[in-house]
Amino acid sequence: MFAVVDAASGQIIGMAGFVGPPIDNELEVVGSVVPQRQNQGYAGEVLPYLVNWRSRTQRSRP
Repeated sequence: MFAVVDAASGQIIGMAGFVGPPIDNELEVVGSVVPQRQNQGYAGEVLPYLVNWRSRTQRSRP
């Protein structure tokens, strides 16, 4: 799991990560954001970072 951090304040406002290893080349993402910050686009901002991290870390494995 990764912390979701508000860039302006530095506050942790949620968590996001993967449920487990890929199955049939598909990943399941899970996350939550504190109620006061929901519906403000954080999930859409975080998803590309998660996918990018996963792609970089998978290539380095044998």
